Parts: sequence; structure tokens; C-alpha cells
Amino acid sequence: MVDGNDMPVMDDQRRVPQTCTALFLALVAAVVLALAGAGSAQAATPPPAFAGLGNWSVPSAQQAQNFGQIGLRTWRAGLVWNWIEPNRGTRSWGYVDQVVREGAQNGYDVLLVLNGCAQWACGQTRVAPWQEPQLSAYREFVAAAVQRYGRGGQFWAANPSLPYKPVSWQVWNEINAGQDWPNPTAAAYVPFLSAVNATIKSVDPSAVVVTSGLVEYPAVSSGATLVKFLQDLYAQPGFTSSFDVLALHGYSESPAGTVRILDTARRIVAQNGDGGRRMWITEMGWSSGGPAHPFTSDENTQAAYLQQSYDTLVGCRARWNLDRAYWFSLNDIDPGVLGEADYWGLHTGLQRTDGSPKPAWGTFAQYTGEKPLPGGRGDGCSLPGGTTLDVSAIDTVISSAPRVVGKAANPVVTFTASRDATFQCSLDGAPWTTCRSPYSVKTTREGGHELVVRAIDGGGVADTTPAKASWILDLTPPDTLLTKKPPRRAKSAKVRMRFKGVDATGISGYQCRQVGKKWKSCKSGQLQKLTGRGLKRLQVRAIDKAGNVDPAPPQATVSFKLKCLKSAARKTKGKKSACR
Repeated sequence: MVDGNDMPVMDDQRRVPQTCTALFLALVAAVVLALAGAGSAQAATPPPAFAGLGNWSVPSAQQAQNFGQIGLRTWRAGLVWNWIEPNRGTRSWGYVDQVVREGAQNGYDVLLVLNGCAQWACGQTRVAPWQEPQLSAYREFVAAAVQRYGRGGQFWAANPSLPYKPVSWQVWNEINAGQDWPNPTAAAYVPFLSAVNATIKSVDPSAVVVTSGLVEYPAVSSGATLVKFLQDLYAQPGFTSSFDVLALHGYSESPAGTVRILDTARRIVAQNGDGGRRMWITEMGWSSGGPAHPFTSDENTQAAYLQQSYDTLVGCRARWNLDRAYWFSLNDIDPGVLGEADYWGLHTGLQRTDGSPKPAWGTFAQYTGEKPLPGGRGDGCSLPGGTTLDVSAIDTVISSAPRVVGKAANPVVTFTASRDATFQCSLDGAPWTTCRSPYSVKTTREGGHELVVRAIDGGGVADTTPAKASWILDLTPPDTLLTKKPPRRAKSAKVRMRFKGVDATGISGYQCRQVGKKWKSCKSGQLQKLTGRGLKRLQVRAIDKAGNVDPAPPQATVSFKLKCLKSAARKTKGKKSACR
């Protein structure tokens, strides 16, 4: 059962305990005082609930009060079927009650993300119940959730002293990324979205239904790019009538990249006759630490990117019909808590893991509570065309690009345009040169690289907002550390060893072997089988995300004694020989 002592994380099935620190409280007070004295002449004022927030865990009562003090108006939280109904027919709403209650008490509404399947229904949790009979069971669960938290629902009836705050519903998380919906297709998602939308509206016709947040590039090879998936969605019958708000995730290499994502999606939306569609960014953020990645910077750059992006989003929101932009997350999280390898997404917090504030926290607080922005920021849109996006303009789109590459392969970038065009490329600020897709890029300098691509139409007009692909060239192999060796004298032919890898760009996996045998994929703590008799040596090597392999893998020596087998028993002078 999930309750206030074990709060679920946003990313599907993992759970993280909640934390709160006095440093956070002190900063909230400082931010409120600073903003109260900030000048507001000719300044833009972000609309209500424009800047939202999410986190790995449910906020504590004290954190919720702090949000109320800075004027936060909306919070995004996960609603995973398996958390609520781990056994069929037995539902526990404890942590969701807490989220909704704290929001109502402190002046913010809640966006609940419907995600994941119940173990008893699907056999696993990180899949979608889009086919029968799982779909019918899932619709029963969704109906129960809306009956509880929708307008006039059971939760509000049981808490009449609470001011009503509407709950919105997001149908899945990053579907085109391919992790929470393996092998996603628009043909499967649209009927699922339509069924869930109909269920929600049948209980609460006033409810707002939001699509899954679409990412620019998939996380796994079975996913799909934003362009392909969104175009495929609009090709499906009934798509436009199955939701209220189109959601995007704005993760990119820079604030300009977030604009690119919005412009790209908006053009597709408008070209499909859906120009009045409301749009939300339901996740965005930049990392201030962790392994090297195009989305990783430092704490000061993180704060600068937050300000640049939100100033642009506020001033240009009419360009995209943009209502909300949620930052993820409130705090960083230790990868050890999740039991997985470190990566950039664990460091996008406005606070550090101990709850102490980063510079970005004070910056974010400027966009909540309908306060005029300091210095007149956000007053007007400086993008080409201003608040009117030229949907007929030629648009350059990166179809695929690597994030991390090694010396064994040159990165290959593919791209296209919204209509017939030629292309020009610029690598790391070099002059424009003619190029074509797929484009193999030869680089030898270790570190970050950026390829800028622009389409040029038949009339010679170039895209004014070129597309960008960023990656890390990693030529340094990882190190592998044995954190716990197996016993030197083992009692059986199966032993365990624990290990971890260290690398600037992150670890993708491990291989183990008994010396003299072939390397095989393995995990820390997994049983390793020894063969033969006598002393044996086990080795493990880490492989980083660029494909580099540790050239000097550590090893552990193990000896064990084979049991005497009846078929191998021999008698010497009437006695069995000892096993050797």
C-alpha cells in the first residue's frame, strides 16, 4: 500500500521517500520578500497556473505550504494503477488524497498522470492496458478515480471545508519515448486515448483531458520522434475529439531548442486544421550535474536557461496557444535511491538532494503567483514573426541524432523539411556547407558537438529557425570497480559479486566472464556460474554509453570443491577416493 510514508516517484514504478529541509523554508521566505520589492514597471505578468512544478515524490505538508506562499498554482503528480490497486478490487487512495488535499489547502490544482498497468492485469507494470480485457478493467479504475476527485466527487464530499480545485487528467507519460509504452504506435494510442477520455467525461464533463507529453526524440529504438508520432496521431480518425490539451515535453540542449519543439508541433497542429488547440508543456528542465550530456550544464547555467526559456514562453505564449509549462523537478535525486545508473535527468531539480536551494529555485519563484516579472521581462515576443507563427514557412526537422558516440563510429544525423528543399549544415559554428540526409559527421575532438541544419526552399528562402543536433564524443573508456567480491572459498559453483562503473557519460551495461570463457551480459549481484575445479578467476567490465569498454577489467579469484558424483566415484582398496 502506498501512503504518506512511502511516496511514489513520477517515473512509473519507482518510489522515493519524501524529504523537507529548513533551508527550503528559509529560501521561500527570502524569495517572497525579494519579489515583493522588485520593480514591475512595464513588466509582463505570467497568467495563473502558467508555471507548474512536479517532483520525484509527493510534497510534504510543509512543502505544500511553501508552494502556497510563493503562489504556485498547479502541481503534476503520477497516478499509476498498480500503486492504487495492487490487488484487484482493493484500492488505496492515500497518497493521491494527500496530493489533492494539500493542493486545495494551499491554492494550487493538480494534474494527475494516468500511467502504467496493474501487475495482476498485465503481468507487468510498465506497459499499457490498451487491449481487452485489460482495457475494460483500466476504464473501471479511471472511472473510480474521477468519481473520487472530479467535480462533486467523493473526496470533495468527504472534505466539505476544502475549497474545490479542479483535477486534470493526463493520459500516459512520454508515450513516444518507448519506455512506458513499448513499441508505441499512434494507431494504438488514439483508440486508448479516446476510450479513457470518454470514461473521464462520462463522470465529469468539465474535466480537462491532456495527451501524453511527447518528447522530441525517443529514449529507446522502438520509440518515435515527435514529428513522426504527432503526424501519425493526426492521421488517425477521431484524434482531435479525444482530448482537450496537446502536451509536449520541452527537454532540449538550450532554451532555443524548447522553442524549436513548440514551433515544430504548432506547425503540425495548424497544418492539420487544429489551430485553436491549447498546448501545455508538462515537463521541461535542464540538468546541473551528472554524466556529460547535451542537456547538462551547471547550476548557474541552469538558472539562466530557466529564466531565458520562461521569459520567452510568457512573452510568446500566444504563438503556440500555450497555457502552462511545468518544470521537472523540485529536487535532484540520488541514483542509488532508485537503484539505477546515474544520468542527466536525475539532476534537473531546483533543489539539491539534501533540499538546499539551487540558484534556479529563486528564478522559478518569479513566475508563480501572478507577480510582474522584474525588469520588464517577458513583455513582448522577440522571435521571428513574434506571437504569430508562420505555419507555411519551411521547417527543418532533425529525424534522428545520437546523444553519445565513441571513436568506433562517426555520428549520423538524419533530417527532413516540411516540403521539398535543399539543406545546409554547420558543425560547431563553422561556415554553412551543402549537406544531405543522412549526414555522417567526422569529429575527433572529445567533448560536446553541435550540428546546425537549415532547409532552403525552391525560392531560395532559408529556414530562420534551423534545427540542431547535439552530442558528446566520448573517447575515454570507463572504469569498473568491484564493490563486493565473492568469497575466496566458495561452497558452490554459483557465486555473487557486486560492482559499479564510473564514466563521464554514464554506463550502459556490464559484461562478466570466467577467465577463458566468453563475455556475457550481467548485472551487479547476479549469480555467476563457475565451471571446472580448482582456482577460478571472474572478471567484470563496464561499457559506457558511447560503447567504450573498460580495457583493464578487475577480477576476483574463487576456489570451490566439486561434490563427489556416484558415476565418478572410484574405489581404492575398498574405499572411495576423495574428490579433487
